[in-house]
Amino acid sequence: RMGVSAAHLSGGEQQRTAIARAIIHRPGLILADEPTNALEESQAHRLLDMFAQLSAMGTTVIVATHNEALIRRLARPALVLENGQLVADEGHPQT
Repeated sequence: RMGVSAAHLSGGEQQRTAIARAIIHRPGLILADEPTNALEESQAHRLLDMFAQLSAMGTTVIVATHNEALIRRLARPALVLENGQLVADEGHPQT
């Protein structure tokens, strides 16, 4: 929606706008809290693919989510927290 202030956008539209800004500016770090929450599954898959591409270009991408199925699509390390406690460190060798 051209010319509409962010306050008048839906949650999903605000989220997509923030993601687009991050892609354009290519920051060194992206912190994404439930980035797929307001997206349809196909959009969520595209977003995660985009995060993977940004990561390949040198951007550190940290995603916090409850949606394990989407995150498992990416071959990336993952930390699993339950009730504030680290219960698994997936993708790192155990020592």
